[in-house]
Amino acid sequence: MDNNGTDYEWEGEDYAVDLEEVTDFTFDFEQQAQMGLGTDEDEIFIDGLMGGGIGPWKVSLSAQALKDLKQSRSEGNHLHILGKLRSLASGDWVRRSVARPFPPCGREFRVRLFQALYGANGRILWQVDVGYDDKCGSNSQIVRVWSIGDVKEIQASLDAVERSQKTFSATRVERCKRNLIDKAARLKLPVVFESSSEEENRENGGRETEPDSRDPPEQERVPQDILISGRFHTLTVNVFTSILQGQGHSDFPFDVTGPEATIIKHKNATFILGRSGTGKTSCLLYKLMCRYLARNIVMQEEPIRQLLLTRSEPLARKLQSDVKLLIDTQLLRVADYPHVYGDVIGYEHGNGTPGQIDSMDMDADTTEDLFSLRAGDFPFVCTFDHFLRRLENTITANDRTSISPRRLIDYTIFREAYWPRFPPRSKGHLQSDMVFTEIMGVLKGGSAPLSRQEYIDTSARIAPTFTTEEDRQAVYTLFEAYEKRKRAQDEQDGIDRVRSVMRVLERNQVVRGILLGMFEEVYIDEVQDQRPLEISLLLTLVQNPRGIHFAGDSAQCISQDSTFRFANLKALFFNHFSGHHSTTIDPSAAKATRFTLSHNFRSHQGILRLASWVMDKLWRGFPDCVDKLPPEIGTHMGPKPVLIIGPSLISFLQGAAGGTTADEIRTQQIIIVRDRAVQIELEPQLPEGSIVFTVLQSKGMEYDDVFLYEFFSRSPSLGGFRNMTEGGGWVGYASMHASMCNELKNLYVAITRPRSRLFILESDPGCIPELLTEHVPVPLVVVKRFKNQDLLDLSHEVRQGSTPSSDPQVSQTGTTGSGRGAIFDTVRPTNTTTVQQWIETGDQCMERGIFDQALRCFKNARDPDKIKLASASLSEQSGKECSAKRDLLGIKVHFKEASDSFLELGMKERAAACLEARGDFMKAAELYKGARRYEKAARLFKRAGQYERAANEYLRCGKSSMGLLALYEGELYDRLIFDFHTHRDKIPDNDRLTYARECNRYVRQKDKLKLNLKSRALAMFTSDDEKEAFLKEFKYNKELVEFYVCRGRIKEALLHAVTSGDFDDALDGMIERGRDNSEVVMVVKGVEKEDMRLEDVFNYAQTKRMLANMSGKRKSLSLDYNGRHEGIEWGRKWEEFVAVAGEYIMSGMELERGCIEEGWIREYLDTIVRKWPFSFFFITVTVTYR
Repeated sequence: MDNNGTDYEWEGEDYAVDLEEVTDFTFDFEQQAQMGLGTDEDEIFIDGLMGGGIGPWKVSLSAQALKDLKQSRSEGNHLHILGKLRSLASGDWVRRSVARPFPPCGREFRVRLFQALYGANGRILWQVDVGYDDKCGSNSQIVRVWSIGDVKEIQASLDAVERSQKTFSATRVERCKRNLIDKAARLKLPVVFESSSEEENRENGGRETEPDSRDPPEQERVPQDILISGRFHTLTVNVFTSILQGQGHSDFPFDVTGPEATIIKHKNATFILGRSGTGKTSCLLYKLMCRYLARNIVMQEEPIRQLLLTRSEPLARKLQSDVKLLIDTQLLRVADYPHVYGDVIGYEHGNGTPGQIDSMDMDADTTEDLFSLRAGDFPFVCTFDHFLRRLENTITANDRTSISPRRLIDYTIFREAYWPRFPPRSKGHLQSDMVFTEIMGVLKGGSAPLSRQEYIDTSARIAPTFTTEEDRQAVYTLFEAYEKRKRAQDEQDGIDRVRSVMRVLERNQVVRGILLGMFEEVYIDEVQDQRPLEISLLLTLVQNPRGIHFAGDSAQCISQDSTFRFANLKALFFNHFSGHHSTTIDPSAAKATRFTLSHNFRSHQGILRLASWVMDKLWRGFPDCVDKLPPEIGTHMGPKPVLIIGPSLISFLQGAAGGTTADEIRTQQIIIVRDRAVQIELEPQLPEGSIVFTVLQSKGMEYDDVFLYEFFSRSPSLGGFRNMTEGGGWVGYASMHASMCNELKNLYVAITRPRSRLFILESDPGCIPELLTEHVPVPLVVVKRFKNQDLLDLSHEVRQGSTPSSDPQVSQTGTTGSGRGAIFDTVRPTNTTTVQQWIETGDQCMERGIFDQALRCFKNARDPDKIKLASASLSEQSGKECSAKRDLLGIKVHFKEASDSFLELGMKERAAACLEARGDFMKAAELYKGARRYEKAARLFKRAGQYERAANEYLRCGKSSMGLLALYEGELYDRLIFDFHTHRDKIPDNDRLTYARECNRYVRQKDKLKLNLKSRALAMFTSDDEKEAFLKEFKYNKELVEFYVCRGRIKEALLHAVTSGDFDDALDGMIERGRDNSEVVMVVKGVEKEDMRLEDVFNYAQTKRMLANMSGKRKSLSLDYNGRHEGIEWGRKWEEFVAVAGEYIMSGMELERGCIEEGWIREYLDTIVRKWPFSFFFITVTVTYR
């Protein structure tokens, strides 16, 4: 009995004993709460994820309860609520009044509900449940909190709780009712259970056949069930502290199940397989986060260098946001910023105009390399294309001749620029998308391209798209034509691009060694979207095989350039690492462990039964193309899909469309069709509230209700379905019905898009109704039929304002009658669509590039700015299609329209991208500069020939090496010389030497130079060896002699002067620099006679010097050497010659030969007069011979 006189009676048998007698394990919860971590390595991982419990009981919050708890701070109730939750975790429920029985309110709850009161009208709705508790590593009793709020809010959650409890197995119910009481301490303790994984699956979503278990009617919707009984969150120390600190934007991990905890703790390479909604991505993220926390927080080491990749940019942005927010939450450093998922529409630079939040640069044409990554950038999350560009940039920086940029061929370019030019006879009935997939996934996707014969001999089970020899011959002919045209156009596709990188890594071991230690762990989400060759490349970049972790689902491999087979991934991994040095020590490291997840937290059981049936057929028919997994288990029940058959499906969809609100906002109707052709045909005939997606477009999207339109009726593969009803067996099925592989994969993706209700609309489905109701143990769908008259009668009733009649009457086979109102009552939306929901759907479409559907959504939301945005994006898309076809006029027109609209919206970057695409590089650069994207601005300034402006922007964003390169390419050597010295420590050696050589050549070719420019240029060389090599190579002989003289290398100066013919200049230089003549004499004497006759060279130089002075009338240059050559015996005589010649030159008197006493002087003058008469007599020297 509590203080208020309430008597508590616990359900089930009482196991109350003393605490010490029943406890098989003990925990220091206070210490755990302080640290938030366990003790050994495994505990570090999982407890680092959870942040440490707050008591003996694990408190598990529904998504709704966590949302309520975050909001409670603004209401001022958070301290009261947190106090009550702490009491629940302690087990002291009686004394703290937190376990008041909750009245059933006319409902049948299989496990009793309790309430904890707070404030004037607040309630915490909870129960004892069974779940995985990481503290004990097993299932145990836990406190499950369903909802927090006032009485009205609690009442609103009861239906979802009741439906959730209907899925509880009898074992789970019995375990919830067990009691373990510490009577001395008056505490209730959680009972711990040891259970098999099979048993755990039943208790956490599995369903036994029970009397009250029944499928909800088709009209019943379950989105609220997902919020109440989907994934849960443990109330940890970090959650507790975050709420106390008011970090409302924090994000917390989901509760993990036992299998998920095993995956997170696993130390070897991990391959996680799971269908959509089974939590494989969460496991991958939590594994990454735990290892990050273990290294950075517990061990206090440098951040672990983790790489997380995925193909899709929207998914990469979401993962990047999730990882950052999860880690920041665990470290209690969350700032007050919105949790941005994907490339959503927001506001740019706070200017009040719509823009695009672009805080996470994932450009596929980035100029960044992997060396620019810093400790704060890890975990590094990006798309594969962005990573590959960084990898190419890194290789180019170390091996400049290795990779040349070329246009990349994707499916759009293949379809627009290649396919129309192939011979019609070769194309025949083949479709461009299937041929492109076959080329990229089968013909080129392996270690080497297949030959024609190898392709023809490939098993249909491995390559099921084209199975006849005739088709394969045609496909291979198209492949050859594709490769020939690609080479002629100097273009490349994704496979070529990866191969070129791998060739460099094989050839250049230095580069490979640099890259090998760059990442310690690589994670890939949606790995089925990667090609095998791309995975091989990633494996070469990781040194430790234990650092590889992948997650994916081969059933969802429906992209137009990938044919992933998960079964081959383990073999690829083993072959790569089997000879690795780490695996020789521990051979188990070469064997990746495959984990499977089958507990689906997103879809309900009604849809999952049909999805599991599809996957079973896919695996039986094509076991080499999909991985076999256990049937999916839903967390909650839901209505079966409804197969609606009738003649006028468009009229049916028009009638099934919801109405409008008082504000005339239309109700959303989501329709999925098999391909683009059906989409184009259907869309114009539907109301504005109808949004039509192809199966491929819908991948990754979720909606409450979905219509699947004419999937079976328009299927080219109905024969494959018919074979299933005729019991034809599975032997040879892949060869006879090759197209069924993609057909079943597309069907699986389509039927798993709805969260609540799936309606399959068919006009002529053939054997499908029989197949899905009679050839299965339990009908998988409810079949309803209608006629044209039903639509006419219903239309008349609606016009008259009467309520349609209803007659559901479901038969035992799952088929209903044809009551006019019954079908429409089944499919009509039960609530209206808000403006915000329309905007959210439109934003999803924008993220995935489905701009036409985004435009319809924004029109329904009546948002003029987003309408303009979607229209601009459509124009941009048209421009890209014209670019693929090289339609120059279309490029100019469409990109101009797009850029103008983006500018009106204040979206400078998007406008700049369009201007760049149409060739307006200057305008685009100015816009990028205005948007503070300086690197992009610099790149376009350079393309526009504005090299100095490019250099300014590169230097502004810290890209000094790129800035200097721009100055070099623009031949702006004056500025390059000065900027070089400012940034020389950031310049690669190869570039530095190139700049030094070119700048020094430049200053020697220019007449007028700025002060000290020549000396600053020469200082660009880092060593005397580099300077000497430059002066020698370009024959700057005088400077080279000066260079030798300045460094005291007199002998080399004289030898080079003789060799180059500049001996006189060399002597002058030595004299002007104050060199002692004796030093020169010693050098000269040390030169061997056979090397040269220095006396002859000296005499020649003196003669040349004299003539130069005399012929130029340069009287200011006296021929008197003033004893400069004193000490040189064969130079002393020239003093006399200078005296004689100089006397005449200075006085102008006639010089008579007879007055010259020295015979050698007379002879020398005679020689000069005879040999160079013009030069000598030019100065009117008269020599009189007597």
